[in-house]
Amino acid sequence: GQYVIADGPLDTVPVWLRAGGAVALTQPAMHTTDANWKHLEWHVHAAPEIHGRLYEDAGDGYGASRLTVLRGGLVDGVLRLERNETGALARTRSEETVRVYGLGSVRQVAGARAHRFEEGVLELQVGADWTRLMVEP
Repeated sequence: GQYVIADGPLDTVPVWLRAGGAVALTQPAMHTTDANWKHLEWHVHAAPEIHGRLYEDAGDGYGASRLTVLRGGLVDGVLRLERNETGALARTRSEETVRVYGLGSVRQVAGARAHRFEEGVLELQVGADWTRLMVEP
């Protein structure tokens, strides 16, 4: 393992992302009545195996829900991500952002509407119904 000392201001909630992790974040809100996010960003750290999950639902009770699972990995320098979802909750967003950390270079991207690689972070714009991404160094 590796130890990292990071600033932790009291007015900021830190999110730690380990290699192989995938965390979904949305915009801050004072309160929510449901968990069907209109804005969604996946933060992924490249590693041989990647796994992340997101559960969304219609709010209190036993309404519709959706489970999204992100899987993939970095093999021989090529990053592959697959996204599967199950459940009946209708999507409220048309686009998602995927930010990938831990890549040395990016030559080609397949499966994204647009992308940019800046300061070691690959930012991908994808449709909310995306299923596969491939990134070659």
